[in-house]
Amino acid sequence: MPRTVLVTGGSGFIGSFTCRRLAEAGFNVVIYDKAAPSHPALRGVQERITYVKGDLLDWHLLVSALKNSRAEYVVHLAAPLSDETEANPYTALRGGVEATLNVFEASYMQGVGRIVWASSLAVYGSCTECYPSQPLDESITPHPDTVYGATKLYLEHLSKIYRERRNLSIIALRFGVVTGPLRTRGPTALASLIVEEAARTGKIRVPVDPTVKIDWIYVLDAAEAILKAITADKPRLHAYNIVSTRIELNDIIEALKGTHPHLEITIPPNPVKPSLAAPPQGFSTTNAKKDLGWTPQWNLKNAVRNHIEWLSLLSTT
Repeated sequence: MPRTVLVTGGSGFIGSFTCRRLAEAGFNVVIYDKAAPSHPALRGVQERITYVKGDLLDWHLLVSALKNSRAEYVVHLAAPLSDETEANPYTALRGGVEATLNVFEASYMQGVGRIVWASSLAVYGSCTECYPSQPLDESITPHPDTVYGATKLYLEHLSKIYRERRNLSIIALRFGVVTGPLRTRGPTALASLIVEEAARTGKIRVPVDPTVKIDWIYVLDAAEAILKAITADKPRLHAYNIVSTRIELNDIIEALKGTHPHLEITIPPNPVKPSLAAPPQGFSTTNAKKDLGWTPQWNLKNAVRNHIEWLSLLSTT
């Protein structure tokens, strides 16, 4: 009998690709989201997906959805974006902390077997002198320097308490910058938007310093990491780094030149340098490989090609 996964935020960008991957793997999927699912990633797997319109702050509706679906697993992806939380910290508390606590407690009450939820590499902040010289692994004590990173780290501590004191299996995945088709929101969406602009017009305008570095991962690798975390046997840690490699926006531009040899590129004389700073040491994913069996499968060149193939497919349907 197929197992059931309830996915909060399943109508969103990462959520839609995750729901597709879970359905492909044989799971029945319940999307719990305020917005109805409409992302093209869900095409072809709709028969395995059920939608429940709901807000995570609606305690009774959330408990009811878990109870009625008999979900064995929960994937928690619904969360405010980093720029929203910096602009209004109360958004982080209500939409991030309180909503996630509801997910943890409701899942515990309903006997859910495992929760996999989206944390972020933002927990590490941008401190250069706080850490040793080698790539950072999960044994390092993080030093967040944003509201977004601080609330994610708080929730990691909270999940660890549920894990250790209530015997609830919870795994946080610390994602880097996730790119892919139809990523349109958030301060790191530019890395996806320039691919879509190139595919649509053969031209791109890069409004920020193209040497800015991001810790990058393609959305299909992110979805695979979530699947691996759900099915992993007795993972040791409460949190795992999930990232492919560190790149510059220039690297995306170079990959686009391979698909669009005549690409027109416009960069303003004094481009803005966005505040996407991260520790220069980079991040280790050795534990994710060892415990979850996850390694990234998409390099940047192939990811850009796949991204454009998705867009081509969508334009003909």
